[in-house]
Amino acid sequence: QNNEIDLSSVDVFTDAAAMFKEANLDAVSITLPTYLHKEYTIKALNAGLNVLCEKPMALNSAECHEMVEASEKCGTVLQVGHCIRFWPEYNKAKEIIKSGKYGRLKAANFHRLSLSPTWVWDNWLLDAQRSGGALLDLHIHDADYIQYLFGIPSFVSARAVKGSSGGYDHAVAQYMYDDEDMVITAEGGWIMTKSFGFQMSFEMIFEKAVVCYDSKKKPTLNVFPDSGEAFTPEIESGNGYLLELQHFIKTISGQNIPEVITPRQSLLSLKLIEAEKRSADSFQKVEVYC
Repeated sequence: QNNEIDLSSVDVFTDAAAMFKEANLDAVSITLPTYLHKEYTIKALNAGLNVLCEKPMALNSAECHEMVEASEKCGTVLQVGHCIRFWPEYNKAKEIIKSGKYGRLKAANFHRLSLSPTWVWDNWLLDAQRSGGALLDLHIHDADYIQYLFGIPSFVSARAVKGSSGGYDHAVAQYMYDDEDMVITAEGGWIMTKSFGFQMSFEMIFEKAVVCYDSKKKPTLNVFPDSGEAFTPEIESGNGYLLELQHFIKTISGQNIPEVITPRQSLLSLKLIEAEKRSADSFQKVEVYC
């Protein structure tokens, strides 16, 4: 099978600034390695372009602040690719929580486990100085979704181990909310074997039901009520990648659609990861600074 893409009819640039100036673009997708996100996102925003930037937003919250300020100053759209906010099964779970149908949520556990990502240019993912390691690049998906569901916790407690990136490549974190009587944890990392592959999953325990998702199972999402038979709820078609792109396009087209993610929320997810790193470094529960 020939996987080459024919670009003969497409203008190709090797200089981003020239492309932003000459290509008559409405928007740009920044899918560069994380350590380049801030530089090229701000260049695109300053050129008057709408930007879809891959997650994580940047390597640290200081860089994220610069990106947020540039977006607010320029008045164009900046959306960070936290695709789990758009993933059909995760959206259905959020809907179930909001409905109150099964009573109060008592506990939730999130998992995101992967083989080591050795398939990228210059092996940059396995260089924590450029990627932030699995804690920032992979685990942030669940940290962001937890923020999406419950807001920013008051404290986090995390334990983590370092891997081949030189940074934290497997972590388990607990999120503590002062005004909520619930247990929220997330585990994520990329130290699994090649034969394991990738798996994302969660268990949500309500007063009157358990809701489980597992990307390796069919069907992926199931509800286990305290009375009656287990069942698979209907979910939106597509996946989070497609749905986040559709949301971005609708937003920059001026359509009146519900807000799903803002640059400042993406910044807060980065701060949440920074709190987890402080906790793992110190072996202590730490406050989340917002």
